[in-house]
Amino acid sequence: MTETDLSKATVSRTLDTLESKNLVERKRHGMGNIVELRSGPGR
Repeated sequence: MTETDLSKATVSRTLDTLESKNLVERKRHGMGNIVELRSGPGR
């Protein structure tokens, strides 16, 4: 687990953007999420 100095809102908005571009996938895990990088063509 990695912590940043970013607010929860900033992290959430950033993940929303990355998810909309199909770069990451959030999976529910208890009270939080697991973020997985997606692999695809050319990656």
